[in-house]
Amino acid sequence: MRLEGKKILLTGGRGGLGTALYEVLVQKGAHVTSLGRRQEDDIRANLSSGEDVLRVCRRIESMPVDVLINNAALQHFGRTHEQPEARLMAMVAVNLQAPLLLTRAVLPGMLAQKQGQIVNIGSALAGVPFPHFSVYCATKGGMRAFSQSIRREYRGRGITVTYAAPRAMRTAMSAGPVSELLKRTRSAMDLPSDTAEKIVRAIESDRPEISIGLSERFFSGLNMLAPALIDSGLKGARDIGEDILSTVQT
Repeated sequence: MRLEGKKILLTGGRGGLGTALYEVLVQKGAHVTSLGRRQEDDIRANLSSGEDVLRVCRRIESMPVDVLINNAALQHFGRTHEQPEARLMAMVAVNLQAPLLLTRAVLPGMLAQKQGQIVNIGSALAGVPFPHFSVYCATKGGMRAFSQSIRREYRGRGITVTYAAPRAMRTAMSAGPVSELLKRTRSAMDLPSDTAEKIVRAIESDRPEISIGLSERFFSGLNMLAPALIDSGLKGARDIGEDILSTVQT
């Protein structure tokens, strides 16, 4: 898809990867509308609030949207049984429920114009679920399944679907204890600008899926074929995570 002049709705477009995506898309000549809860967002909404999401859905149903990028996400590092219920519910709402509802809202307009693109930002952790990120991994795995399903459902009707799985980036999401975990597990970290460039190229070429990182792709495939090997390999990461969590309050 040629992005010049296209109307793009981007969630979480004012922080981390979202800011980088916003900048690259604008450079390409796209008209980008940012949706989120920050003061500088064009459409303000708390995506963890079902009421707010439904209000936004009513609004965007009548908006011309060529590309929807579901980027906003919450991530928390901690033991599943110690996570507050409200925190888990917010992750599910922002990472999975909101993208599903927003996609539903823009699809009729895309079908009417016989053209549109849905871009869902997932995570390498959907392919290789790490200990202490259980709900985040579950929501991102759900995003991948949702992407595959609607791609098959609307095939031949002008709708393309891209699922992007970035690995860790140098953003606020990877700060604090997560930064220590990444360091001690020797995990690769990318600049948001580099990741954004790759995702935008995938959008332009209508790629169905992009997984960033050679080792991430390898281990994701291995996890599907031989999950027991990954179970053994991640025991060390689990132990490191436990050590970090023993010194911090999540």
